[in-house]
Amino acid sequence: APPPPRRLQPGERPASPLVAALLVPGRVTLVDYTATWCAPCQQLAPQLEAFAASRSDLVLRKLDASDWVAADLQAHLPGEAGLPVLDVYGADGRLLARLVGPACFGFASAVPPPP
Repeated sequence: APPPPRRLQPGERPASPLVAALLVPGRVTLVDYTATWCAPCQQLAPQLEAFAASRSDLVLRKLDASDWVAADLQAHLPGEAGLPVLDVYGADGRLLARLVGPACFGFASAVPPPP
């Protein structure tokens, strides 16, 4: 049997083709795993959108997990218990930071400064 998926570490590229397709080469990409039933996700969304709109060097991508079952969560976010989750990828497509739960609201400190 194949080994179980493991949590993505800083410096690694996304294992999920779904996530890899969201990354924008040459720009910092924020991947917001969100769901309609996730109240913190809904509170986080306008903050992320305003931040992304203020920075031409980054892009915000949303991955709707509203219909995910536990197996989907483990396939795309192994090791995470639930939402919200925010991944910050560098311009080179490598993970800089993964923020989970309340830590997502401190996203600005995980994003590199503009060039």
